[in-house]
Amino acid sequence: MKNLINFNALWVFCICFCMPFLAYSKHEDEVKLEGPNVVNYNYPESFEEESRYIRQGKINSDGYCEFLSTYRAKPGEYISIAEIAYDPDTCRSLIIKGINHKGRERYEKLMKSYLYEKNHINENQ
Repeated sequence: MKNLINFNALWVFCICFCMPFLAYSKHEDEVKLEGPNVVNYNYPESFEEESRYIRQGKINSDGYCEFLSTYRAKPGEYISIAEIAYDPDTCRSLIIKGINHKGRERYEKLMKSYLYEKNHINENQ
């Protein structure tokens, strides 16, 4: 009987603790850019999103929205960002950060070509 009570208590704990996590949807808390004049762009193909955020721009002297961004990557780390929405009224854009697999493949091919040529030139000198 004692084992049955312990098992039931464990079962109740699991239901109460785990159910909110199972019911959670990634898209419920997703960062969005909304407004009457928001321009939405197509989501990039082969993009593995790690995070998203709102990037605030500044209106320059010509009246255009200007964005300045800095990203730091570890050696060998490949990061892609893409703008998927823009609000001209508030000078804000919605940015996704992650890995663009098509872009990474192109980058790796270029690097292989570069390294091959560099090694080939060094061998002939």
